[in-house]
Amino acid sequence: MNQIRQMPRMILLKKLKISPQRHRDFKPDFQKINFLMRKVKFSYTKHQIFSVSSVSLWLDDLFSGESRIACLLIITLLFLTLVAAAPSPVIQIVSQSVESHFPDDLTFTIQVRSDAGNITDAAIYYQVGWEKGERIGQIEPFAPAAETTLTHVWDTHGETVPPFVEITYYWQITDSAGNELVTEPERVEYADYTHDWQSRGNEQVIVYWYDKPDDFGAALFEAAAGGYDHVTAITGVTAERVARVVIYNNHTDFCAFYAPNSCQDWVGGQ
Repeated sequence: MNQIRQMPRMILLKKLKISPQRHRDFKPDFQKINFLMRKVKFSYTKHQIFSVSSVSLWLDDLFSGESRIACLLIITLLFLTLVAAAPSPVIQIVSQSVESHFPDDLTFTIQVRSDAGNITDAAIYYQVGWEKGERIGQIEPFAPAAETTLTHVWDTHGETVPPFVEITYYWQITDSAGNELVTEPERVEYADYTHDWQSRGNEQVIVYWYDKPDDFGAALFEAAAGGYDHVTAITGVTAERVARVVIYNNHTDFCAFYAPNSCQDWVGGQ
């Protein structure tokens, strides 16, 4: 911050692309900038992520007009220095993946490494579709080690889970030194590879079908998107997640994602 204070005024204005005609109006409040930098540093240190939108909201509370834009540029420049100097997290992700074996299971895998000790404990938290609550997944047994691969197999054979439902998940991992890593939430579809599915969609609605021509899917999407727009216009409510419409060609195929002995003859939708 002292480097910014000591920077000649015209050089600073030039770096921030502020015209000389208006430089007299630019009066950066370094006390406020320092306060913002502390918030940015705390956010990055805790979550290992820099949110431009969050900084923008903080700036709204403290600055206005050209000063707001200039101060955002100052903070961005300083943040780049912060990221370069920031130490890597003690527990690091080497790789992670999710494999769908619909309708039997969804397998989550993550490979992690600790620079301070052995990985000793882990859990995975996930939310299924529109469910409000989180589920906690049990990790497959593993031997504590500085680098290890963790796996959770969500067995869906005994429950009713429709294809292409969206899963939001994150990992919580601890090492023997007490360090903890909570990964950023990821989203994945529970993909069904038992049919040659086709899909069409936008940001609000996606339709899935198989063994039918493209114009069949186009008509489905037009009807689904029109219905979504109609309901939104009447209620003024928009969904937080994409609405997914999955079309089956017969009742036998439809019952494939149901728990054993739970799909009744009269059921035609879910």
